[in-house]
Amino acid sequence: MILNNALVKEIINSNYDLGEIVSVNPLESGHESDNIKVTTERGDYVIKYFPQEPEHLREVIILQDLLFSKGVKLPQPIKTITDDFVVEYSPTETIAIQSFVSGEAIVFRDKDPEKMFSLMSWFGKCLGEFHYLSKSINESEIRQRIPREDFFDQTSGMQWVKEQYEKAETQLPQHEKNKAILKEFEIYLKEIDELFSSDMTLGIIHTDLKPGDFFAENNELTGILDFNGAHYSYIINELGTWVMYSSLYKPKNKTNFQTFIKFYLEHSKIPMQELIFIPMLLKGRAFVQFFYFAYRIHNNITQGLGEGETNLKGFEDGINLVEASLKIPRTYFYDLAVHVLEKPK
Repeated sequence: MILNNALVKEIINSNYDLGEIVSVNPLESGHESDNIKVTTERGDYVIKYFPQEPEHLREVIILQDLLFSKGVKLPQPIKTITDDFVVEYSPTETIAIQSFVSGEAIVFRDKDPEKMFSLMSWFGKCLGEFHYLSKSINESEIRQRIPREDFFDQTSGMQWVKEQYEKAETQLPQHEKNKAILKEFEIYLKEIDELFSSDMTLGIIHTDLKPGDFFAENNELTGILDFNGAHYSYIINELGTWVMYSSLYKPKNKTNFQTFIKFYLEHSKIPMQELIFIPMLLKGRAFVQFFYFAYRIHNNITQGLGEGETNLKGFEDGINLVEASLKIPRTYFYDLAVHVLEKPK
């Protein structure tokens, strides 16, 4: 589907009470959605199209609404005239609207890595504050709005990846390292049993958080964007993803990780010993990238690719990331945090 001006106006006028539409302007699209900025007489909004089943998106947006109600800076989900968070455009297509967040993406890793690293204390504070509020949401609050029992299975985030693994023989693009990566994934599946049996901090997480998701204006956070994959899971899972996207797993960037984690722990107040699981979750995020881009290649999906990006490049980056994660000792991030937090003797 292409969200042209006429279709946007039709969807809004039929499903929302936002007043008269003043303007409609396309925004940058993501891998899973198309985004259009809409200005009405009541304010600025973003209409988002997802090629996904409505029920899944409805649950994700319920989590966003819970986060917003706790004070997390993110776009506010807007309800329809029927008191729903989504428009069921078709069985496999969903429309949602949220408030528009002003400002600009604070930094893009590949365009200005030095600026990104110079802001690690800022990122640590912002992410720590988000997680502090997130972990205040208990499971009973979520169950009141999402009754589906298997939603609360903490291993469910791996189900899609396991499904892709089972299809590997027919779905993976040819690559000399496929066999080795699949073998490591089999080992990983056994390793995560320890994680799923542990008693760690739970909360609503973004699941795909990267520096470019932080928007700011006048050096102040205006919002964290793109919660399209939000889930109730281990808070520490977010750090595995963050470490991947911000390249903090690389040995040359260890002092940047220490700057980040010092401010993060101060504001999130999660137990420091949970950092031991970051290497495992980083490895898990690497496998997600490997299988995700293999899936896109197999299904010829090009939506969301930026200039110079290809699915094959994303797939090969996944291989490189898996290999890099295998070299990281179990206590690597924990030891770095202990060192930077030690009191001077």
